[in-house]
Order: sequence, then C-alpha cells, then structure tokens
Amino acid sequence: MYDEAIIQYKVDTIQTLSEDELGLMLFEAALRHARHCQRAIDENNWELTVVHGGFVQNVMAGLVDTLNRDHPQAEPMRQLYLYCWRQAIRAQMDHHREDLDGVISVLENLIAGIKGHLSQGTHAIQAAESINFAG
Repeated sequence: MYDEAIIQYKVDTIQTLSEDELGLMLFEAALRHARHCQRAIDENNWELTVVHGGFVQNVMAGLVDTLNRDHPQAEPMRQLYLYCWRQAIRAQMDHHREDLDGVISVLENLIAGIKGHLSQGTHAIQAAESINFAG
C-alpha cells in the first residue's frame, strides 16, 4: 500500500510539471546516466556501460525524433543531440570514458539554460523564443 502511494505521488507530480520542467528532468536523467556510464567504463563493467550509455543514446534519439523542426534553432539542436547520440554509442563500443566528456558538458549547459529560464518565472517557451543554453 505504501509503495502504491509513493508511485501515485510520483505520477501526479510528473503530470503537473510544465514541458520545460519535464525537459529538465530528462536532461538531468541523461546526465546521471552519462556519469554512470563513465564510472562503469572505469570499472570495466561492460554490461552497465551498455545500460547507461544506451539510456543516453535513447534520450538523444528521442529528442531528435520529437524536435520542433519549425523552431529557428531546430537544426543546431538536432546536430547537438546527434553529436551526443554518436558519442554515447562510441563510448559503449570503444570503452573510452572521455567520449562522454563532451556529452556531459552539453547536458550541463542544457540544464543550466533551462534552470535559468525557469528561474525567471516564465511559462513555456514560445516557438520563436530560445533558451540560452550557454549556462
């Protein structure tokens, strides 16, 4: 019963978040998994390398698939997501933790940009607006 209440609370919380807040959660999860992937590589744990690297890879592929192509920054964001996707694959295949350094940097900047946007108390981004992802 207690577990069901916790699950329901989490579901309710997620359902009340804005698109920006959901995006922030997604980027934060990808960042955690990128760091876990690096740790797994350090520990020569190839199973966890694939689990965590695959998560990052799937998030980035999903972002490319759901990108608003009408947004003025769509193509640069698409290229950024594809870069992260390729690096996640490379890290899994080559077992080089440094392949994820750029991905972590990109995700940290995306997170900082969204947090900055949210701290201004503004609502969802309009199609012609852009978040400053420089951090």
